[in-house]
Amino acid sequence: MTGASTGPNLIPSVIPGSMDGRFDHSAYPLCHPDEEALFQAQSEKAGYLQHLSDIWERMKGLKLEEEEILREVTRCDEILAPVRRVPDDILREIFKRTLPSPQWLVTIRSTQSPTVLTQVCRRWRAVAIHYADLWKHLRIRKSMMKTASGVPRLLEIARRSKTDPFHLQVEWPKNPNMPASTWVTLMAPISRSLTSLSLHGVHQSRIAELPSNLFPCLQRLSISQLRGWVEIEGMPPTLEAFKDCPSLRRVALDEWFIDIDDIKLLLPWNQLTHFLQCDESHNFTFIEKYLASCTELRYLGLTLDDPDFNPMFAAQWDGRPAVHLPNFEGLFLKFGCTLDGYIHYPEFLDILDFPNLKYLRLEGDDMDTSREAGVPVWEGEDVARLAARLDDFPHLVHLAFSWDTIDYPTLATLLSSATGLETLDIRLGDSGRAFFNALRIVRSDNDEPWLLPQLRKLILRPMAYKKRYRRWITHDIHEESFERFVDARKKSSKNALKEVLIYSVAGLRGLIRLSTSFEGLPLLKECVDGGLELRVEEYAHGVSVTSAWMDDDPCLCDWPELQANF
Repeated sequence: MTGASTGPNLIPSVIPGSMDGRFDHSAYPLCHPDEEALFQAQSEKAGYLQHLSDIWERMKGLKLEEEEILREVTRCDEILAPVRRVPDDILREIFKRTLPSPQWLVTIRSTQSPTVLTQVCRRWRAVAIHYADLWKHLRIRKSMMKTASGVPRLLEIARRSKTDPFHLQVEWPKNPNMPASTWVTLMAPISRSLTSLSLHGVHQSRIAELPSNLFPCLQRLSISQLRGWVEIEGMPPTLEAFKDCPSLRRVALDEWFIDIDDIKLLLPWNQLTHFLQCDESHNFTFIEKYLASCTELRYLGLTLDDPDFNPMFAAQWDGRPAVHLPNFEGLFLKFGCTLDGYIHYPEFLDILDFPNLKYLRLEGDDMDTSREAGVPVWEGEDVARLAARLDDFPHLVHLAFSWDTIDYPTLATLLSSATGLETLDIRLGDSGRAFFNALRIVRSDNDEPWLLPQLRKLILRPMAYKKRYRRWITHDIHEESFERFVDARKKSSKNALKEVLIYSVAGLRGLIRLSTSFEGLPLLKECVDGGLELRVEEYAHGVSVTSAWMDDDPCLCDWPELQANF
């Protein structure tokens, strides 16, 4: 009612701030302390349960991964089971076939056989380490001895060859000062079983430190340098390291050992069967002082310099008996440049008596009588003298030519003097059309080839070195001329030709047709079907074109490490 008085207010007034004390936890606790501890424990329990759940899920995932791995292991076991059952002798034969070819390329690199074979499994390691044949060839370089552990490791590996013949190649091309301790430490323990030693870039002072009786089993020695002979105070004028090697038979040296006065390396000349002087040097020194002592010599290789063509060479020998070499079978002559721009007849050939010569190799830049002076060329008179000398070798069966250029009248003159030749190894500087046409000509009276009627094997190397590209290239040979040559040989009365081997570099190019499809070459296919062996091969990786011919040389084919540095 309006204006009526009100009764007493029985509801307490709500005064701001009057309720704050009622919600103060300290004044009015929410729960008993035991209840708070229970709440805390329950929270921790929930966290642990979640963590256990996560672990359980992870364990289930790992279990699935384990099952997958076990399935993969089972699958691999099924694959490897036959290998694990292979006897050790078969496994050793497999290992041997994994070695690099040629064997002088073997190193101790961890990615290359034989070292990689020791890293596969325990059994392979045991078989490989105890198989001496895997460790008989070893090629070491400076980089392998940079650390203190290098030499001990090399010695450990070298000892794996046990008592088998051991072949060692040392290449030290960048630093002439190999530490003496390193050199002696390496050589002394393995010297007793060493049968073949090749040194490249090893300083002469290191060789001088080796005693003369260190190599009782050494059979083959080749040394090449990157610098000339240097007189060193305190070092003997000649090196005696190899003079008392009772088994030494083959030696190859470069020019730094030979000067106008003497040969700096003392050798057991009377027991050598092979000697190669592989760079231009003073051959008269060797011929005058030592050749007569080489009574067992079977093979001689000389690199000819200007004095070797000088008539004074023969004049200096005037009045002396000819050097008789009854066991001599092979001769390699590498012709160098002369002062007058011509290549002449080697005068020393007239003071040597070797009637049993079977194998001859002639190598040089140019054998061309038609070219003008200014480049090394042959004169007709010198070609005639060389052809006449070939007539003195009735047992000559293997002839090799390697010339950048050669005119075919000159070649025909020389080949006409080798009537008993059975193998011709020739490097063609062009397609070979004129060469094949010359060999195809037959005599009208008896249907025999005019040149090389006894030829059984022809080795062709249609290649040339291009200085512009700094590499060797392969020529495509003239297929039609080649086909007609082979056909004429097979149809001649002799029918002697049995094998043709063609080498290639940098890809087989068009040569592949000559040994596979014979497309468009019916006569060639007929000859192959009739028994002619025709092969086209590419030089193996790491093989030098300039020395690959040694594989086909009957006197040098069993000296494979010679190709490494010569």
